[in-house]
Amino acid sequence: MATIQTEIPMGRLVEEVREWNSPVVGAYLLWRFTQAYSQKHCHGDAPMVILHFIAHTLLTSVDFYNEIPHKPDLASFIRAFTDKKKSDKMACFGAMVSKQRETTMKAIDIAVATGLLAWDTNTARLVARDFKPVRGSPSKGAAIQELDKHAQKLGAWFAELNDSTIILQLGVVL
Repeated sequence: MATIQTEIPMGRLVEEVREWNSPVVGAYLLWRFTQAYSQKHCHGDAPMVILHFIAHTLLTSVDFYNEIPHKPDLASFIRAFTDKKKSDKMACFGAMVSKQRETTMKAIDIAVATGLLAWDTNTARLVARDFKPVRGSPSKGAAIQELDKHAQKLGAWFAELNDSTIILQLGVVL
């Protein structure tokens, strides 16, 4: 009896795991999320810090991440999980945000330390700073470009809603 082999090369698998779990990548994603949020927000405000914890979890969880490009807004994104009988994933989302808290804080710390984000301590917001890549730096890989698009789309979605609505719809308990 012949067996079909469907192997993923171990090197690529390790690379993907490292990519998804790296606070450095998370710092970049939070910066792009924050930029898009501020650009799309009706008053140009930066997002509250809690939204960074939510965004980081959505962008680094494959189940959630894969739905972002297919939806026009946050409400339809959330509906996708009830329509596809994946409500258990959405029901556990608040716990996932809590579980990712340490990794998200590391990503925020890196973003602030590198000058991508700055704290506005009066409003508990993280502000995106202008940053231009060093001349001659290598271009982003395809995976990072895809992550970049998703982070920007998520920032635009969040900018259309108030913080309470986002937190309530996603079931995050503060």
